[in-house]
Amino acid sequence: MQVPETPSSDDRSGPEAARLVHRSPAEHSPAEHSSTSTPPSRDDSWREGLKRVAYWTPVWVPMILFAHLAWLGLRPALSEAERLDDYAAVLDMREDTARSESVLVKAHLDARLDPVYQRRQERLRAQYHPHDVTRLPQAVAGELPAPR
Repeated sequence: MQVPETPSSDDRSGPEAARLVHRSPAEHSPAEHSSTSTPPSRDDSWREGLKRVAYWTPVWVPMILFAHLAWLGLRPALSEAERLDDYAAVLDMREDTARSESVLVKAHLDARLDPVYQRRQERLRAQYHPHDVTRLPQAVAGELPAPR
């Protein structure tokens, strides 16, 4: 014996079933969605996050720039300035030494260009180096004093 099938309340057939299946999201009434809350989609959460970031951007950008200048710009600059100040003292001492040597070298150069000094040096060389070949003809000619 077969039991005849009775349509259940969930099975809808006919024009009402076709209307439910082919409805667009805009056709749904707000009352149908009020009982069930759907979680926001990923796109909505990204948009909300970007809105929050854009809202707080005027606060975070100056803070990040200040932190960058404080730790990566100002501190190294101050330490470099301190190092250069220490090195400036060393350079000042070197400059003083070089200037005094320059004065001494200039005095020697001026003396070497003086004709009296040059003549005196030639006589001294002839006295202390009598076997100098370049001075020998002058000593023989009597221009240089003979060694003692």
